[in-house]
Amino acid sequence: MRKSDGMISSKPKLAHCKGITLSGLYTKSKKWGEPVIMDCIMRSSIPSVPGNEQKALLDAARHACTQAYAPYSHFPVGAAVLDEHGHIHSGCNVENAAYPQGACAEAAALAAMVLAGGRQVRAVAVAGTGGQWITPCGGCRQRLREFGGPDTPIFTASPTEVGPIHTLAELLPHSFGPDHLPGTP
Repeated sequence: MRKSDGMISSKPKLAHCKGITLSGLYTKSKKWGEPVIMDCIMRSSIPSVPGNEQKALLDAARHACTQAYAPYSHFPVGAAVLDEHGHIHSGCNVENAAYPQGACAEAAALAAMVLAGGRQVRAVAVAGTGGQWITPCGGCRQRLREFGGPDTPIFTASPTEVGPIHTLAELLPHSFGPDHLPGTP
C-alpha cells in the first residue's frame, strides 16, 4: 500500500515488513474495497509463504467456494490448507436442512488433508462472497489448532482480493492443543 496525494492506494502491491514479504492487497478493513495501510509490526511474526504456494492456496480456496452447497444461508465458503508435504487440500461448506448437521469448509479441507496423509497445517486460506472478510468459526479455529501452530498464517480472500492475514494465535489466543496432553507427539 502507498499513500499518494493524501489518498491510500488500493492497488495490489508487495508489502515488505521486517524481513518477510507478503504479496497481494492487505487491509485491516472489515469490508472489501476499504484499504488501510497494513500494520507491519503486528504482521512481522507471520511466517512467509512463497508466492507460488500462496497463489495456489488462494486459488484452491476460491474454487472450493464456487462449489459450496449453501441453499439456506446463501453464504458459500471455501477453504484450503497447505500441509507439511507442500500439498494443498480444499473443502467447501455443505449445509443441511437440519442446520447443526452442516459442515464447515475448514473442517472439510482438514478431512481431505488427513485422508491424503497430511498431519501438519503450514498455511490456511478462507474465501467467501459475503462482502466482509471472513475468518474460521470458533470450532474450526480449534480444529485448525489440532494440526497447526500458533504462527500458522490464515489468509482471508474474496473472489478477487486478498484480505487480512492472521495467525492462528491471533484468532485463538491461549489455545488448548495436543501439546497440552501427556504422551502426545
